[in-house]
Amino acid sequence: MEEARGCFTGREIFDLGSEFNKYKKKTNIDLTEEDIVFVSFPSIAIHNLGYALKQEFGCKLVLDYRDPGVFGYQLIEDNKILSTLRKFFLKRIETRNLRSADLVVTISESIRNFFPEKYRESVQIVRNGYDITKINFNLIQHHPNTFKLVYLGSVYNDQLNDTTFFKAVRKFIDKYA
Repeated sequence: MEEARGCFTGREIFDLGSEFNKYKKKTNIDLTEEDIVFVSFPSIAIHNLGYALKQEFGCKLVLDYRDPGVFGYQLIEDNKILSTLRKFFLKRIETRNLRSADLVVTISESIRNFFPEKYRESVQIVRNGYDITKINFNLIQHHPNTFKLVYLGSVYNDQLNDTTFFKAVRKFIDKYA
């Protein structure tokens, strides 16, 4: 596959309005139909950027969803009314992005199930993981009396209702601590 030329300019784009147009004039961004733009959620703005680039240059567009975004959970900081209003306005935009995408990927079947039924079957799953050959286990320090859990991501209200994970951690602590 030919490397996507011009996709990475070394700068971040956060605003798609006049700021994007100013940015475009200052850079040498020049995509072709052979180029592929890969944009990763969370951030509907970055998916909108991918859509704008596809419309202007005719390049291919891959949308990556790390979480279900506007199709999924209510955010913790949102109240129900704000979440409903936000979803109402943003779903139309995100559905437009889905229609425009050449490929849509996500990390799990459960996230794929949040997508509108019309698009669900075309969403491909690329699971998170690691390459064991690239880990130097000698660099990992051993702390036998320490147990750490690290979660990097969003937590949604609906997820807090399921306490299975926390009950399992409690059983683990009770059995081994």
